[in-house]
Amino acid sequence: MTFEPRNYQARVLKGLAFSKTPYTGLVAAGLGTGKTAMAVWNTLAAFSDLLKDKRVLVVGPVRTEHGWRDHWKDLAGVGMRMLSSGSSKAAKAVWESLYAGEPGVYFITWELMRSRNKEKRFDGTKKREVYKAVRKPFGGVVFDMVIADEWHRASNNSSLNFQVVSRIKSKHRVALSATPAGNKPCNIWAALKWLWPAMYGGFWDFAQRYFTAEFNPYSAFGKDFTGERHPGTVRRGAPSFQEVSQQEANPELPGVVVHRIGVGLNLEQRMLYRDLEKDALAYLDGNPLALSIPMEIDLRLRQITLGVPSFNDRGTVDFAEDCKSSKLDALVDAVQDLPDDEPFVVWVHSQKFIKAVLHRLRKAGVPCIEVSGRSRGDFRDLIDGSVRAIVAQHEAMSEGVDGLQRVCATEFWLSQSNSLVINEQATGRLNRQGQERVVNRFLIQAENTIDDKVLGRLEERYSRLKESGLI
Repeated sequence: MTFEPRNYQARVLKGLAFSKTPYTGLVAAGLGTGKTAMAVWNTLAAFSDLLKDKRVLVVGPVRTEHGWRDHWKDLAGVGMRMLSSGSSKAAKAVWESLYAGEPGVYFITWELMRSRNKEKRFDGTKKREVYKAVRKPFGGVVFDMVIADEWHRASNNSSLNFQVVSRIKSKHRVALSATPAGNKPCNIWAALKWLWPAMYGGFWDFAQRYFTAEFNPYSAFGKDFTGERHPGTVRRGAPSFQEVSQQEANPELPGVVVHRIGVGLNLEQRMLYRDLEKDALAYLDGNPLALSIPMEIDLRLRQITLGVPSFNDRGTVDFAEDCKSSKLDALVDAVQDLPDDEPFVVWVHSQKFIKAVLHRLRKAGVPCIEVSGRSRGDFRDLIDGSVRAIVAQHEAMSEGVDGLQRVCATEFWLSQSNSLVINEQATGRLNRQGQERVVNRFLIQAENTIDDKVLGRLEERYSRLKESGLI
């Protein structure tokens, strides 16, 4: 079967090829637009028949590995080698091939790239040893192409992800992300600096030149950078900034209908919330919970909007599986209004609360699984009909998940992630290419609580990124 780029993909590929830095650039493409295919085609255009003699490195989330493997096979006719932490002969052989300079397409996760290429060094500012990137990642191997998938994972310029990937030597570089600036517009510097290190100077000079500074007492430097001074300037000034909106790529998508379900906290939740908000002190089963840091107070208030927390056997704040929760009451009521066989996804930011969601759904006769950082649940169970529902923590299922849109068009949000990037990624699991029905998105929110504050913060961040064309 022959695969051909769609019109918008051909436009992006032409833009990359004929830019000031051919085949190097930023592909800021929306969810479900085929960024993986575009990156493979761009590599083929750069090397043509010589690909078999080139070294290509793909850095991406673990869940994207299967997709990358399929695309290299289907579009380029080459196999992809997985760089892993395994101790088998086969796993070690891949590393040996890389260090020996053998050509091929290699894949590594962001986490493993970071852990394999860091070392402890003394930090003069912090007056202690900290982890920093090794001076020559991968033993100094030079790649012909490095593709950074879901670039927002390196958008924080002080992160190890950015430090390590910046030291990898390569002839061409491509960054892929629907949100390349992460949660803050000024963080676009990291992508620009990685792609064109000679063109862009230091972060602070860049941020002060292009972005508005605001006083922030909680920042280590006493200030923070917000919106762009002249929206669009940074994007237009980049040598190769290729944009694709989801609307351009998938105009046939039926769209999303958002249903807001406002709930009031039950009596016990309301009393805990009031005490904690007013005095930073509440009692869980007679045991005091005292807080002093504003960020920690926000965290606990968010927990209370989900359900009544309690201390577990280890003395840490947790949720009992049968805890009282007005949000779960509303969830079960809404699920009962769905057709009996309608599959759905439930999103929640708290891993600890998932067991309470599972308990309540199973009690209502809904077969369901957990997909979180600690679970081994497989989203494919929903695709093959083994379960009716997935209860997912945003971070665990917001990337590298495809296929749900072909069987599911209903999702419930019990809470939002604090990360705008993660929320954006999560919204694209159902509303993406292949979806044939209108997606019904139910936002279950506790009225007159921190839920309003969190949503307000996220909307403000979104508007600033949107204004600059960075999302």
